[in-house]
Amino acid sequence: MYMKNKHQNLRTSLFIFAIVFIYSCSNESIVQQENKCFTLDFTEVNIGELHNQYMIKSYSKIKKNFNVDIKNMQSMPRKVLQKQLAEIIIDEYSNIQYDPTPIGYSHDQFMEKAVLLVDSLSSVQYDIRNFSDDYLNSTTTEIAYQYVERMINTVESNNNLQDIYNEIDKIERDANEKLRGNDLAIVIGTIAIARSSAYLWAPENQGGYDLYSKTFGTLAPEKITSIEWKPIRLNWWQRALIGDMSASAQYFIGIGVAGALGAAAPGSNVVVLGGWAVAAGMGSAFAAVGI
Repeated sequence: MYMKNKHQNLRTSLFIFAIVFIYSCSNESIVQQENKCFTLDFTEVNIGELHNQYMIKSYSKIKKNFNVDIKNMQSMPRKVLQKQLAEIIIDEYSNIQYDPTPIGYSHDQFMEKAVLLVDSLSSVQYDIRNFSDDYLNSTTTEIAYQYVERMINTVESNNNLQDIYNEIDKIERDANEKLRGNDLAIVIGTIAIARSSAYLWAPENQGGYDLYSKTFGTLAPEKITSIEWKPIRLNWWQRALIGDMSASAQYFIGIGVAGALGAAAPGSNVVVLGGWAVAAGMGSAFAAVGI
């Protein structure tokens, strides 16, 4: 599994995380980032599309590994299945060709931070609203959080893909009119992830891609996850979408990339956006199956 020597240390730490997060939850400590003002150009990279590409590729590897053998997966102890899924996801994302040096990180350092964000999310059911105020203050801004909360509430109250699109459009117009700087960047980036994620997970009869069914067939999500989802009335794809938005919302400040743009580091705009798709995608991959 660990083929490249230069990634050996990172992969070892990620492997340890894959085991540890199944049995325990991390605390809520995370890197804090100064709130600097700048303009992020989202036209340079379609982070939503890139996010979905990463997701489809990682879940294709899951499908290939298990050959969609439903009986085999159903018969496996849950924690064994979770561990194998985690290893596949981590291996796939750690192999993405991404160079974060313009924003001050090596590939290994960036991935380690992405893993910490996923680990934190797993401790709160992949729902950013369950974090403490102190944690939220270190990973997002108060105003941006209010908009993300609106998006999550929209998903909770709508199980129709087109209705979700329509409400997200309204939130985007409001954000573009009223927000600036980090606040706007967090919200617009999360909206981009949310739109693509909604399509990725929604059922085909609503015009979605339905990645879960394409990967796991008839295997119910409850056979994989050990999380007691609340509220339980939500469809699994709504929960997956909430997890995606939660992962996206804490990326920009939580992983510590905002400062690179504030310093106008050459090439940082594209690198920040590319990293957004990587970090949010990894959070999505874990959130969708609740492990």
